[in-house]
Amino acid sequence: MPGEASAGMQIRSWRRLRRLLTVLALLSLCGCASQPAQAPPADLDGLTDPGFYAGMEESFRPPPGQLSFFNVYDPWGPLNRKLYVFNSYLDNYVLLPAVRVYRYALPKPVRQAVTNFFANLNEVTTFINLVLQMKGVEALSSGARFFNNTTVGILGLIDAATPMGIPKYEADLGQTLGHYGVGPGPYMVLPLFGPSSLRDTTGLVGDFAISREIDVFGIRKAIWASIPLTALEIIQTRDDLAFSYGDLSSPFEYEMVRYLYLESRELNIRD
Repeated sequence: MPGEASAGMQIRSWRRLRRLLTVLALLSLCGCASQPAQAPPADLDGLTDPGFYAGMEESFRPPPGQLSFFNVYDPWGPLNRKLYVFNSYLDNYVLLPAVRVYRYALPKPVRQAVTNFFANLNEVTTFINLVLQMKGVEALSSGARFFNNTTVGILGLIDAATPMGIPKYEADLGQTLGHYGVGPGPYMVLPLFGPSSLRDTTGLVGDFAISREIDVFGIRKAIWASIPLTALEIIQTRDDLAFSYGDLSSPFEYEMVRYLYLESRELNIRD
């Protein structure tokens, strides 16, 4: 039911917001707390000490003995941090200037048509992953969206399915692996793509292979089309992304992005 779906989305949004507020509260306390000169650097700067949370509202306290914001399996942390910095330079000096040209050259309705086109292309991998997860209702919805947007929506340039009341679902191979109990593995930062995990990187490669093998429009395999198409999709994806490096204004930005990425992925798997 639409009302139930809306309520579910509001609940998930509130859960994500509360997690974010928890992190922000902890960061604020970390930055403001001063330590005695002789205090030993134990318990992650005292954050696991129950007394640290005295007076903090119950709903914002992490579970006892857990500080998942820092407690992340990141064995390749030094390399990941270098790649994070590399991505920030790539974003500021290559992607964002390209996005500004993209926005200047194309009016908003045309950019929306580009977004719709790529969303429709990616509906194929979404459908396959929903089938693999044995989510029949969601898979039928995804298939119906692709059919209607490809036909009525003129190859996906127009989102005809949403006004028809056909809900949109997101699914990828990394999520499918998680659905069957595969853990995220080590945290990773990929050049250009950003936050990931070993499981999600494997899924990314698998989804890429699926999209090339099931090339409905015959443009993924054609070199003359695939290169400019990929470049356009990267710029379009960056245009739709609200995040910018440095926006969090925190010395813990790397840890914060890492935590929020992994948490959001686990929430997607459980949904």
